[in-house]
Amino acid sequence: MLIHILKPKDGLNSIYQTKSIGNPDLLRFADEVKRHIADIDAGKEEEYIKNSVRDLLAKGVFGANYHINIQDRKDMVIRHGSHNTDPIGVIIEFKRLQSTEMVTKGKFNAKALHELVRYYMHERHDRQNPYLKHLVITNGVDWYIFKATDFERLFFLDKKFLRSYTDQRDGLQGQTGTDYFYKEIAKPFIDTIEDTIEVVYLNLATLSRTDLNAADLTTSDWVSAFKILSPQHLLKQPFANDSNTLDREFYNELLHILGLEEVKDGGKKLIKRKKKGTRDDGSLLENCLSTLQTEGLYKNIPDLSEFGDTDEEQIESIALELCITWLNRILFMKLLEGQLIIFNKNDKTAFSYAFMRYEEGVRFDYDQLNELFFNVLAIPVAERQGNAANRFDYIPYLNSSLFEMTKLEGQTIRISNLKDHLNLPLYAATVLKNAKGQRIGGAQLGLQYLLQFLDAYNFAASSAGMIQYDDRRLINAAVLGLIFEKLNGYRDGSFFTPGFITMYMCRETVRRAVVQKFNDKYGWDTTDIDSLNKKIERSKIADTEALAVLQSVHICDPAVGSGHFLVSVLNELLVVQAELFLLTDINGNRLPTYSLTIENDELIVRQYGKIYYYDINDPENARMQRAMFEAKRAFIEGSLFGVDINPKSVAICQLRLWIELLKHAYYTGADIPYHENRPTKMELETLPNIDINIKTGNSLISRFNIKDTYGKLNASEKQKVKLATDKYKTEILLYKNVKDTATKQQIRRNIAQLKTDFANFTKPNDPDIQRLR
Repeated sequence: MLIHILKPKDGLNSIYQTKSIGNPDLLRFADEVKRHIADIDAGKEEEYIKNSVRDLLAKGVFGANYHINIQDRKDMVIRHGSHNTDPIGVIIEFKRLQSTEMVTKGKFNAKALHELVRYYMHERHDRQNPYLKHLVITNGVDWYIFKATDFERLFFLDKKFLRSYTDQRDGLQGQTGTDYFYKEIAKPFIDTIEDTIEVVYLNLATLSRTDLNAADLTTSDWVSAFKILSPQHLLKQPFANDSNTLDREFYNELLHILGLEEVKDGGKKLIKRKKKGTRDDGSLLENCLSTLQTEGLYKNIPDLSEFGDTDEEQIESIALELCITWLNRILFMKLLEGQLIIFNKNDKTAFSYAFMRYEEGVRFDYDQLNELFFNVLAIPVAERQGNAANRFDYIPYLNSSLFEMTKLEGQTIRISNLKDHLNLPLYAATVLKNAKGQRIGGAQLGLQYLLQFLDAYNFAASSAGMIQYDDRRLINAAVLGLIFEKLNGYRDGSFFTPGFITMYMCRETVRRAVVQKFNDKYGWDTTDIDSLNKKIERSKIADTEALAVLQSVHICDPAVGSGHFLVSVLNELLVVQAELFLLTDINGNRLPTYSLTIENDELIVRQYGKIYYYDINDPENARMQRAMFEAKRAFIEGSLFGVDINPKSVAICQLRLWIELLKHAYYTGADIPYHENRPTKMELETLPNIDINIKTGNSLISRFNIKDTYGKLNASEKQKVKLATDKYKTEILLYKNVKDTATKQQIRRNIAQLKTDFANFTKPNDPDIQRLR
């Protein structure tokens, strides 16, 4: 049996490797490791080491939620729960320090491994336990961690070895002693195994001598050691909120701050305004409703019937749409804040980048929030004036239409119209705690509560596996997508497609579509990406030509919802691009040292097999960041399209795609006007106008019959159609890259006029269209 030794970091699940952990957890773990190493020495017996390790695991990593103890003759087991009847997930074999029976990097076929194999077979075969995840051999200092799946393949599923084990166990070989099994069965069988297995090696003595506050926190040995010994790794317990999981605590408290509640209506869960008697004036919805009623500005809307049948329905619907628009922006800014902190990870506390943090004595009211919307994020840095230029000048301009005033805001109110003095009682199970870690009560100003609530969580468009200097749970884009899907479906309920379904759908359909595109273009008969890759290499097609074919794939989601499916499609297209060796830098040079995979519905980028993180001070690293940004932009601009009948869903989908680009936004190196408060002099690359690909509409009806032809048009009319079509395409290309707001609005008007002209030129004869008109 050949052994491939892995460092703890390389033995982790890729997604778990990217997740941050709380500093309090890490400090507790470090204290236990140092206590444990100081407590054991060569003179301590095996039982003493066992007890010390049990304290280390229970107090430093697992807590009280998992049962850790001896079981039968097994030195130690870790169960999948806190009760001694819960199934065993981990078996640990102990040896005394300096024991000759201990495995080493140069000698794995030792008695410690033979004993572990026997205990595994007893648990897996005799007790029929399919829940084993890992197997460990340790002397308290050296830890060798095996995957249970490798033991399953090498021992349990080998019929010859299984028979030898059961025969010896039952006395059919005339020997029932354990030494006979170790020397005559396990040892010679292991010698015959030709397979290679991966084993994670961890040395706690070496770890205890390293600096916990190492400069490179993303590769900290302490972080990796904590994770490798955690239940998330050893027992494969869930470790993150992703597209399959709703963070219920975050969701419930957010509803409370908004002034909403979730109620059951038949078989559906609907979101409604809180019942009379339980409403709070300081909630975002009630504050908005009060302002709308006082000002009466909602009556400026020409057709109120689109918001409901009764006056109450109309004003509630208008208020909720405004609140969701504002919440979209606020949460996007929290994700931007988290991304800036990751990009500039040299600042451990990162307070200078935490522009959404509420601090006592520092002005942050609804006027300030309105200024962030329209005077900061909507304006290039060099053009900002007054407070926006002084206090927030390090916040990049992203060119996102998310920060353009909506039509509804123009007709009614902006967030600056809300009242700042209204208090909101804290949620009974609030996440907010005092310095002693105790949940606080009472009430706070509405905006103060919202900002402090959001700051109690870790927002990041992508994570870098860093140490968190406070204990905050991660809220990522997928979690927000699920929450917004529920908010958007407040009247009728909602359905959010789980990540494992979208992963499968995208892998199966996107790859087939790509293969078909190349087959149609060149007359090939390739059947999968591997054979296509070989065909492209043999045919010597230029990378630019092959990439153009790949980017000609078009995907439209006719009920786009929160954009989850389009994000999964984007990730699959990027993986295919990398597998076809078409991932290139801005100069067209290939990036062969990088690989892309999709794990748990998330895109993972590796360089030389290690998880990639953006480092603004590393030119090679920055080259990859820009390549990923441009690859994503090309697919989002040219390949991904979506439609939804709900305009709020369209806004959320656009937001999700902007967030995906934000993950690989890069500093251009261009100078911006110097200011003493600015942490960096570099500009972040602006986002393209991708909103034009995601439209509000009804996918079940069409303006034109797909069988219509224009043969009846005269030459003049045909020329007009051609000119209108060509000009439309030109205007679309201009819109996607324009950065000036006034020009952007003019192009929108041009596009709307061209659509009207096109409809008039073509004279559709579909009777349904005639009746609709």
